[in-house]
Amino acid sequence: MYISQNEQLHIYDGTLWRRTKTLKSKRFEIPQLKKKPGTNLPSPTDLEKAEIIADHLESQFTPNDFGDPNTERTVEKSIREFKKEIRTSKFKKVQPSEIICFIKHIKINKAPGIDSIANKMLKNLPLKIILKLTEIFNHMLKFRHFPNCWKTARVLPILKPGKDPTHPVSYRRISLLPTLSKLGEKLILNRHFTVLVKNSDSTSRKFQDGVPQGGILAPIIFVLYMNDIPQVRNIMISLYADDTAILSQGKTSDKAIVPLQNYLKNLEAWLVRWKIKLNVDRTEAILFNRKNDDWPKVKVYGTPIEWKKRSEIFGGCSG
Repeated sequence: MYISQNEQLHIYDGTLWRRTKTLKSKRFEIPQLKKKPGTNLPSPTDLEKAEIIADHLESQFTPNDFGDPNTERTVEKSIREFKKEIRTSKFKKVQPSEIICFIKHIKINKAPGIDSIANKMLKNLPLKIILKLTEIFNHMLKFRHFPNCWKTARVLPILKPGKDPTHPVSYRRISLLPTLSKLGEKLILNRHFTVLVKNSDSTSRKFQDGVPQGGILAPIIFVLYMNDIPQVRNIMISLYADDTAILSQGKTSDKAIVPLQNYLKNLEAWLVRWKIKLNVDRTEAILFNRKNDDWPKVKVYGTPIEWKKRSEIFGGCSG
């Protein structure tokens, strides 16, 4: 199989250079990790490292212990009423042609999920299996049940540039979901994940809060959740994924900073009501002005945010 893959490499479509880069690149070794700040607990094995990172991710996706009781009761009541109105008999049945069309457009070189079913395998499925998959998806809709095995993501930890490799918080997660779960994704509750370090998977954990990375519906659900973020006059809001930019302008500090600080107080109340925790450590303030005036700092949850002349916004630099 390896030889046949190499025979298909070509210089004109970039496959040869991508394979060369993969072979030449050095694989990063995750060092011993600090489970808590100030500690250096031994984690010599890959499994122990995976468990430490999984502990950190699990704590990130645990519901916040604050919120507004009235809002919670209203939301829970709305969900109960919505579920009563769902009629599974009204769902349009999945057709084999839909599955064939989906499989036709998936990319072969995408990494498989925890089920190890590669996309190339799906592209070679016989019609008999396609028909069986159609039955499975129709039963999912009929009984409103999403298979537990499709709720588990394999998480690959990738070190963030310039971060301390001994801290679990320094790793960006890349979630690999089973391709079939993306095809049949209708429900996202109680999604599970494991962390992979080399060939060692951590124990399975639950995402009890937030939206699962890698899911087709995740971006849409997050946009809907953030759609009613407070809007006020003279304050501009820009949203991109989970990044938010709040812009205020004025010729003097009073005209620019005071409205901004007032808005942030309203935003804090809105975030608490909807159980969203703002990461103050990653909050930045950038000041655009021609003079080097000493402008007052804005505060988030009572923490002053230092002014910067340059910042990274939505993945790009500004300043």
